[in-house]
Amino acid sequence: MLSCRAIEETTPGARPSVDEFGPVFDQTFLSKTAQFTRECGVTVQGATITGLELDQDAYLAAIRAFNPDGLLLLRRAGGTKDPYGRLIHVAFNIEFVDSKSSRTVWRAKADFHRGGLIIPLEQRAETFASDVAGRLKADGILKCGGGTSA
Repeated sequence: MLSCRAIEETTPGARPSVDEFGPVFDQTFLSKTAQFTRECGVTVQGATITGLELDQDAYLAAIRAFNPDGLLLLRRAGGTKDPYGRLIHVAFNIEFVDSKSSRTVWRAKADFHRGGLIIPLEQRAETFASDVAGRLKADGILKCGGGTSA
């Protein structure tokens, strides 16, 4: 989950990741998304929430404290594992929710392929962040100068 605010820069708090790609993917995706959106005057704060979270109050409190203009939610919608049980592909449902109206104003589907071990996971996460930011720009959710390149 990413929450966006176009006011001031903040440093996201470090939270441990329990997803299958791990904290390297999470932190790289979040930091690169913040970098790509900063040129549009958007500040990003993010957190990883698993499907096993029972108490989401801490996340909700952090969102309220950040007071975002909108939330960018990435939810895992499926995927593929190799014969050894390693996750190699994830299908994401992505939506942007306007905080004031609590309405979804944008939806997308995206696929993330882990690829081979030759390409580092950090590089794959950077590319995925660039792709998501590029789609947000192309569809007018992120309004800033200069087309769709992130």
